[in-house]
Amino acid sequence: MKKMMNRSQGAASPSNDIELLLQAAEFLDNQDKRDRESEHGYAAPAYRYGNEPLRTKMKAIRRSQNRTSHNELEKNRRAHLRGCLENLKSIVPLSGDATRHTTLGLLNQASQLIKTLEEKNQQSEHEKSQLSKYNEQLKRTLQRLEVSRRRRNSTGSAWSSSHSESSNDSDKDEEIIDVTDCSDDAERLQAPVPLRSTNLITINVSKPLSLPARALAQIKRAKKVD
Repeated sequence: MKKMMNRSQGAASPSNDIELLLQAAEFLDNQDKRDRESEHGYAAPAYRYGNEPLRTKMKAIRRSQNRTSHNELEKNRRAHLRGCLENLKSIVPLSGDATRHTTLGLLNQASQLIKTLEEKNQQSEHEKSQLSKYNEQLKRTLQRLEVSRRRRNSTGSAWSSSHSESSNDSDKDEEIIDVTDCSDDAERLQAPVPLRSTNLITINVSKPLSLPARALAQIKRAKKVD
């Protein structure tokens, strides 16, 4: 400010006076802005040579706050680790008195348990792969057996149908032959028998002889077919 006043005294031109007034106004505005920021607490106050104890005090306060926050974070971290160790103790099988085990021993046993579980997992994966291959082989075998069974069934059904047709034809032929024979027998039985003029006894039959029941049934069946 003193420099500005000296410049204003040494300079006599009006343009220089206006420039100095503008600089003084800008300086005052900046000073007011810094004062308002320092009052609200979101800007550090301007450093002055006479405020050295205040600056030291502010540094001590900041250091104390940083230490407090660091201690709080460290406390939370240790609490989290303690909880993780307790969970690990409940998972890892410990031999003997569990209270005598150190954190290092617990971590070593946990590492050994992880290795054992990984080996078992690899073995299980290998067995699973083998069982999957065996299952695929069984499926292919079952498909082949199914195709073979269908072929046998189709062949057997064709053979049985042809055999039944041939047996039906043979039965019809036998029935025709039997009916023909029976009809011939019936005609021979019903025809009068010539008698010789010998000393034999003559018997007149007024009714035809009865045929067997089977022959009559075959004759009726032949008539129905006709």
